[in-house]
Amino acid sequence: MKKKLLSFILTVTVIAAQFVFFTAYLPEAYAETIGGSCGDNVVWSIDSDAKILYIDGYGKMDDFGSLNPPWKDYDYFIDEVVVSEGITQIGKYSFAGLYVNKITLPSTIDIIQSSAFAHIGGFTEFCVPENFRLREFED
Repeated sequence: MKKKLLSFILTVTVIAAQFVFFTAYLPEAYAETIGGSCGDNVVWSIDSDAKILYIDGYGKMDDFGSLNPPWKDYDYFIDEVVVSEGITQIGKYSFAGLYVNKITLPSTIDIIQSSAFAHIGGFTEFCVPENFRLREFED
């Protein structure tokens, strides 16, 4: 009886050690990708290690329902928002309700739709390039 119990405990320990070792050293290729589409030619992704929401592509972002952009379920992963060059319009409620430290916009933004930054909190930096010129800002 003692041999069976000892054998069982040893087996469970070896299996648990292998699980911990292999999951701790999984290559980044196996990490979960968080992202999707947010416009015809615009995609979003979250670097959960750096806690950055990236908006990449070109053209207009979609409009979103009140406080309901696709990254809302991952807002605890987001401390910073970076909108890449090529994005021309920020959609309604895009970043509403986020609590972030920093927002970076490109020079290519010419329209910010209503409530895009409504109820946003915490940010200490709002970065725009020197040649930043808005054509339209809806409130």
